[in-house]
Amino acid sequence: MDNLVLLCRRHHRLVHEEGFGITTDPSGAINFTLPDGTIIPAGPDTRFSGNVVALTMRNGEKGLNINSNTIVTKWCGEKMDNQMAVLGLLQRE
Repeated sequence: MDNLVLLCRRHHRLVHEEGFGITTDPSGAINFTLPDGTIIPAGPDTRFSGNVVALTMRNGEKGLNINSNTIVTKWCGEKMDNQMAVLGLLQRE
């Protein structure tokens, strides 16, 4: 189990069907390779790594009020109104 790497479906298929590869170097770092064996250079880490205060301020500037109720769904198990959903999607066009 030490050699498992979590991949999305697209990248899993590239490895198993298109000849791309995954290797580890002596330090244990994971490298992705092209079908010819060339190592693909790592891209920049674009994830936000700032502190929670800066993130909260940035969200506030964008009008986002994320709190403990943000993830709570208002769905009570009722059947979806397909006609209303289609009308809502058409209005977005």
